[in-house]
Amino acid sequence: MPDRSPETGPDDPIKSNSFAFPLLIASFLLIITVAWSFYVEFYGLQPWREYQSRFAKAYSTYLAKAVRDQKKSEDAVYSSAAYKALVAKVDAAEKTAKAQDEDIAKQIALLDDQRAAMGDAFKDARGKIGSLVYQYEIVPAKDKDTKAARLKDLMDGRSSVWKVDWPLGDGKVQKDKPFTGDQLNDTFASIMAQRAALVGKRGDLDKPAKDAREELAQYTSEHLPGLSSTSLESLQHSMADFDENIIQINVSPPGASLNNLGGAGLVDRCQSCHVATDQKYVPPQLTLTKADLGMAKSNDAPFTSHPDLMLLQWHPLWPRDQFRGARTWPLRTLALATLLFRKLRRRLPAVPLRGHGHRARACSERRQATLSPEGLHRLPQVRGL
Repeated sequence: MPDRSPETGPDDPIKSNSFAFPLLIASFLLIITVAWSFYVEFYGLQPWREYQSRFAKAYSTYLAKAVRDQKKSEDAVYSSAAYKALVAKVDAAEKTAKAQDEDIAKQIALLDDQRAAMGDAFKDARGKIGSLVYQYEIVPAKDKDTKAARLKDLMDGRSSVWKVDWPLGDGKVQKDKPFTGDQLNDTFASIMAQRAALVGKRGDLDKPAKDAREELAQYTSEHLPGLSSTSLESLQHSMADFDENIIQINVSPPGASLNNLGGAGLVDRCQSCHVATDQKYVPPQLTLTKADLGMAKSNDAPFTSHPDLMLLQWHPLWPRDQFRGARTWPLRTLALATLLFRKLRRRLPAVPLRGHGHRARACSERRQATLSPEGLHRLPQVRGL
């Protein structure tokens, strides 16, 4: 019989060879690629995270020391004889004013009670007398008899009596005190005049205490300049809860043809690295330098506060919608750039032409390669100019 054994085909590499080692290498490469992707996404392409982390640590250390120093200064000032004398002066002035103020407040309360008590009777009398006056005035002058009769009715109305439960103060009330129409009118006018005089006098009573408080505040501000220890502690707490995040400011509103960007607007992300220019973390009363943070010799520490606060008044970092009209913003931008160049060019910190590389300086210094006036702002194209 013929041999019917199965035919032997060519060698199968899947069956004859092992791919364990290549698969292991590919797995390692895949893991390394994923790790590299995460690193690039969260750190490699986002250096502002490292800057914010370094700033938060250095600034927290600076604030801790500033809180201790400020508390020592406050204890020295608050325990001084001059400060205690000013506090005693304020307390004495407030105590004197308080006694007189309570008496005036009592008189004003009585006048308010009397005005409320006579309110219904006064409105009724004013309405009745007003109606009688109208009835008298509409009678022709030639009709003397009717005129005389209406005049008599008017005089009788003015002499009519209205009874009022009249407050006397200290919870006492005079029942059914009589008032004529004229007396009600005169009494109401007198109450309003007395009340106005008492309110004015009450305001003058607080003047000595107010002057003493202002003197104390001036003394405190002169001997304790800058932020208080409480304010510094609040900043310290904000740094403890500091969230690393990109800081983005829309410096121009969206529009149909804004700066030739098709309505995209302009976005400023400078504070993502220059965190200290954010007044939420470094208030205007606080000046922060690299030396304060222990980085005086560092060439990569963009952590100083803004070198010229007056510049922020002319060029705020936050959008002001009331000045963003479609017809006014190009001219306003041109005028702002010109004014800044003329008046602030000697006060602005120098910036290299080709990027600063985050080499922040502790103070302003003159450089030969500085921005030209055209580089201060990217001016929009304005038709007709």
